[in-house]
Amino acid sequence: MKNSMAIRFDLQPELRKRWLPILERQVDLTLAPLAGSLKSAKISFSTFKAEGDGELRYLCTLEGRGPDGSHIRFQARHRDGQTAIHDTAARARRAIARSRQQSAVGRLRTVAS
Repeated sequence: MKNSMAIRFDLQPELRKRWLPILERQVDLTLAPLAGSLKSAKISFSTFKAEGDGELRYLCTLEGRGPDGSHIRFQARHRDGQTAIHDTAARARRAIARSRQQSAVGRLRTVAS
């Protein structure tokens, strides 16, 4: 798919080489089937030091606009970068799929009335 869904990727420069292919693959696997439900999206991926233990953590955020123009935002933090990416994509997919189902039920009710 290679970014055909109008998804922009924003990574810290030092993370780009290693993590961009992983982000693109996760988008292809998880979000591509729902491409029509996203007007636009941006995925940010960065690292930060956790409070308390000072361990390196990964932060993955997906922000964008749904088909009705509503703002959407999903985020995950984790010690493992792939887990942060997967969790963010999975949360987005579940929420978008749920929204599509609710819209379909609403249309069915309208037709049945």
